Amino acid sequence: MVVYYNMTRDRFVSPMQWSSDNLGGFSNGSESWAPLNADFATTNVESQENDTNSVLYKFKELIPLVRSEPSLVGGGLREIMVNDKVYYFSRVFDRWPGYLVAINFNEVPYLQELGGISTGLPGSGTVAFSSNSRYTPGENVDFNKLTIDPYEAVVIKFER
Repeated sequence: MVVYYNMTRDRFVSPMQWSSDNLGGFSNGSESWAPLNADFATTNVESQENDTNSVLYKFKELIPLVRSEPSLVGGGLREIMVNDKVYYFSRVFDRWPGYLVAINFNEVPYLQELGGISTGLPGSGTVAFSSNSRYTPGENVDFNKLTIDPYEAVVIKFER
């Protein structure tokens, strides 16, 4: 049993938290197969469905973009900047527009000049997705003045 406990991922998972109901709406039984997270009453699908800033809402917003763009579906990946604060990469495929994905893991805004031959990026692009409110979809951004807010992810479309 000790080997199973050490080798399984079961100790790191919990039932899906659908609502604030008993057992998170996962079951009408009296107990769950695994412990619920303590925050199930406030962090669940029901509470996030209409919250435009929730992880669930942002994920639903991002899925159609990822599924519809050839560069995001099957494009080559080029890492532009990787460190403990940010992750920037681009995806390009054949003759289709490319995409820059910029993620800030830090608690402070991050500014990086990105345009130029060394990155393979043009001077600017159009915001396709933003997890925060600094940028709005359709907004044109200069890659040499791109500031990413704390814990923000931005997807920017660019022509090649």
